[in-house]
Amino acid sequence: MKYFLNVLKYGNARALRPIVIVVSSLLIITGFLDIISIPLLIPVIEIVLGVNKAADSPILIKINHLTSYFGFTLSLTIMVVLVISVIIISFVLKYVNSVLLTYIRRKVIISFRLKLMEVFYESNWTKVLKSRSGELINLFVEKCPFAGDTYFFILQGVTAFFYSLVYAGIGIYVSWKLSIILFFSFTFLTLINWLSVKLIRKQNVLNVKYSNLLAADLFDQMRAIKFIFSSSLQESNLIKTSKFNDYSLKHEFNSRILVNANNFLNQLLGFLIIMLIASTSRHFGVTLVEIAVFLYIVKQLFPQIQYILKAYQVWIGHKPQLEVIFHNIEGYKSHRTVDGHYVIKHNEEIRFDRVSFTYDNNEPIFSDLSLTIAKNKTTAIVGVSGSGKTTIVDLLMGLLEPREGKLMFGTHALSEINKKELHKKIGYVSQESVLFNGTIKDNIIIRKPDATDKEISEVLKMTALDKFISSLPEGFNTQIGENGIRLSGGQRQRIALTRALIIKPQFLILDEATSSLDVESEAAIQSAIDNIHGSLTILIIAHRLSTVRLADVIHLISHGEVVESGTYGELLVLKGSFYRFDQISSKSTV
Repeated sequence: MKYFLNVLKYGNARALRPIVIVVSSLLIITGFLDIISIPLLIPVIEIVLGVNKAADSPILIKINHLTSYFGFTLSLTIMVVLVISVIIISFVLKYVNSVLLTYIRRKVIISFRLKLMEVFYESNWTKVLKSRSGELINLFVEKCPFAGDTYFFILQGVTAFFYSLVYAGIGIYVSWKLSIILFFSFTFLTLINWLSVKLIRKQNVLNVKYSNLLAADLFDQMRAIKFIFSSSLQESNLIKTSKFNDYSLKHEFNSRILVNANNFLNQLLGFLIIMLIASTSRHFGVTLVEIAVFLYIVKQLFPQIQYILKAYQVWIGHKPQLEVIFHNIEGYKSHRTVDGHYVIKHNEEIRFDRVSFTYDNNEPIFSDLSLTIAKNKTTAIVGVSGSGKTTIVDLLMGLLEPREGKLMFGTHALSEINKKELHKKIGYVSQESVLFNGTIKDNIIIRKPDATDKEISEVLKMTALDKFISSLPEGFNTQIGENGIRLSGGQRQRIALTRALIIKPQFLILDEATSSLDVESEAAIQSAIDNIHGSLTILIIAHRLSTVRLADVIHLISHGEVVESGTYGELLVLKGSFYRFDQISSKSTV
């Protein structure tokens, strides 16, 4: 039941209700048309072939009694035209119904994909860090269409079940004896399909498992492709990929073989059923015309039975695929970020008040951390790798929550603050800034699409990118490739800084933003920082000290604790930990 409810819930069944009602209405109309048209085929064929006269046909006698009650009688010509017209209208409406079912499938896939990404973006940062990108992409691209197929085939199965009842009723009307044979034949056919579905489902479960592993492994390889090539790891990765690929396709192959065998068996049994009906009909006193119409009914009924069996196959076979989606959606939902209501309107002093943080059950990153990031000042946090600098940034941006203590923005704790609004006021530049495949302008204005050319030009001068862009044949509209592959590291970082400044942030965070740059690029970014000094709150994270010498205050972090604080000059005079750190840093940059 939970499986069924999840299919409806994440497929947005409530929004699809009007279309389902139309499908249901067309179902009833076409069923009624078949009830009228198919029995009328018997007298029409009899009269056309001269087997019976119009006056002797039991069905026509009943119809003429009915029509004469309203004051008119149907002629043979009108009868033929009526039957053909009704059958054509029924076929057209059935086609419309199939189009609507396909439309529902598309909407369900859209709904599942949007729901998956919605809960992903609403989950907290800790959960996101644990997610494998390849698996998420596989769910989005490969697995969500299974939800649409499930919805489509179930609705098609329900439709087929309705038509089956209609055709079964007409079949009983034509010959109840032949209908009994048909009933037992289809019961046997259903049993065979039920057994084959159980085998198919087992193979599908294993296919899902290994296809997920394959997708995640391929994504990991693409992310580390440079390391793989430079470390001569191609062969070992190929062996691993080959193993996952073989396991996945082995079970997919087995599943397809079983499906094809089941389809072949259905066709064979269908042929045998028709032969059985044809051979036994002469013992039941059924006329040749009635046999022809009955076989037409069987021809219409047989695909409907197959649709019902297919719906059952899909319902059972897709269950492992969909349960993976449900598990991930529920997992992300259970780790949803709890947002506050207070919206920061102006720059606020940021204060870490005895903050402690631990990732899961590991060793604490820091305990009782206390420091202040002054309003409209430049604050630097320096220290060796692993000292907790980036965790401080993640806490400040609301991606993580303190385990103990408080992180205050003015007089408001982080838990009270609306994180989405906070992020709109933060400009963030990391060591490996992400750029998107597109133009330089696309990347600069991604957070402010309505930025004017004048606003862009002003920020470009600030980050010393204006001359570089003007030297390009296509200027702003130059394509930069995936993650800015056509640009140098310094150019990518300056575009990232321009992107951060174009929104006129209240807080600017530079997380090791210049650690891997050449001297010229580092100087350009340092000049840009100097230009905005005093106009907003700047936090610089670094383990190289060349970009923090002009900071208003520097905090040296070691083992999750602030060991020294002061200006660059003050800390050197102390001849303590910062002085030694500076000496090591100076030697490493020579």
